[in-house]
Amino acid sequence: MAHKPTPTRTAHDATGLGPEVPAASATRALVVEVVDGDTIRVSVDGSIHRVRYIGINAPERQEPLGPAATAANRELVAGGIVYLERDVSETDEFGRLLRYIYLPDGTFVNGDMVRRGLAEARAYPPDVGLQTVLDALEEEAQEAGRGMWELAATSAPPGEPGLRILAVDAEAEVVDLINGGDDTLDLTGWTLFSERGNQVCRLAGELEPGESLRVWSLARDGYRGGFNCGFEEPIWNNHEPDRALLYAPDGTLVDSHPQAPPPRDSRRSGDFSSSRYYGWPRRS
Repeated sequence: MAHKPTPTRTAHDATGLGPEVPAASATRALVVEVVDGDTIRVSVDGSIHRVRYIGINAPERQEPLGPAATAANRELVAGGIVYLERDVSETDEFGRLLRYIYLPDGTFVNGDMVRRGLAEARAYPPDVGLQTVLDALEEEAQEAGRGMWELAATSAPPGEPGLRILAVDAEAEVVDLINGGDDTLDLTGWTLFSERGNQVCRLAGELEPGESLRVWSLARDGYRGGFNCGFEEPIWNNHEPDRALLYAPDGTLVDSHPQAPPPRDSRRSGDFSSSRYYGWPRRS
């Protein structure tokens, strides 16, 4: 794979996320698909490669917080140019390239995902050259209570319903909910509302304490499990802001999740405080 020059970045650049990257050491690539929060497919000189981000672990798309991580990664890199930086290993056991990812403006994507609290810093020896950077960003996310580290804040105040919106993936037409309370919750009468589409999904069933529920909008996804709203057409807007609103049976607005991408400056600061965390199975 040919290496092409990319601008030098420093540890104190505008993003504050990346270490110095030698100008001739990175490979320029076009992102053709975002798989999830830590994996993409890229085109390099006409060849397609699957790339796994080094030093981090994000939830899978089907896991709680997975849609939020995938959406954040998509927001950062989808359809754009990135620069791939190798550590020690060329590929993993699945044949995926192992790389640090940078945007043309110097944003360190691996670090940005960790700083947002949408991926954990995890060492995979021998590729640990930037692990101290990633560990520091994780500590920052923990202290700020972002994303997965907002766990302590997910419990509902006494007397309030425990149901909350965990994440939304408008493109996949899916919303994740979680019962953050201490009691089994009867979902009869609860509604999920698409603000822009003016569509209402009436929930049903029961949710145990700490249990998450994936809500699919489209009838064609009925085989996927979770709860299905049964719509024939998409209800979430992928092009304009479209808040997901969660209402209790008495009509009280309990939670909302904005779909508008945060401004560039807030993306760099890792402000994803609206995301809720529920633990996912860890993968090797």
